[in-house]
Amino acid sequence: PTRERSGRTPLLFSLQETHRKMSSTGHLLRRCLSLGLLALCWSSSSGSGASAAEIGRPHSTVIDLTADNFDDHLSDPANGLWFLKFYAPWCGHCKTLAPTLDKVAPFLSGKMAFGKIDCTTHKPLCKRFGVQGYPTLKIFRDGDYFMYPGKRDADSIINFAERMAASELTLVTTHDEALSSVADRGDDGVGFVAYDPDAKGTTLEEISQST
Repeated sequence: PTRERSGRTPLLFSLQETHRKMSSTGHLLRRCLSLGLLALCWSSSSGSGASAAEIGRPHSTVIDLTADNFDDHLSDPANGLWFLKFYAPWCGHCKTLAPTLDKVAPFLSGKMAFGKIDCTTHKPLCKRFGVQGYPTLKIFRDGDYFMYPGKRDADSIINFAERMAASELTLVTTHDEALSSVADRGDDGVGFVAYDPDAKGTTLEEISQST
């Protein structure tokens, strides 16, 4: 009897210990899962706020513009030049253009910002700009709006943005520079050259202010 009890005791202890460890592990697992789910929920809710565009910094993504944030974004000094896409979610041409804008937006950060306006959701805003078809592409600069005049491929949009973001004045010292730096930059080959023998300074800013 003694040997039988002594032989059973370790087995009973082992079963009890295993059950205790499993219960402890299960409790720990449930707690971790609970914390994990809470963390996931918190991450999801906080992520939506973190993805919101910040005023005062050059944008590197296409910004969702609404009736509530439109004027604030377009009056932001950090983003003075805008490419605006007025669209409808069902529009095929709008869907085709979307990846192109997503591609060029980070490349042109600091030069031209990109915004999109869903006209099925923000009808008064689209009516304000006379949108009649999709996509309607407009450029905003210095308080003025005008239709985007170029092609819709990435290279054309990039070239347009770089020309628009470049300085309006170019310093030239020879006839050849005037042709290559001024006339050849325009699509029509026309440039305006001013000569002032009394201009002073070494930089473009100094010279333009003295003349």
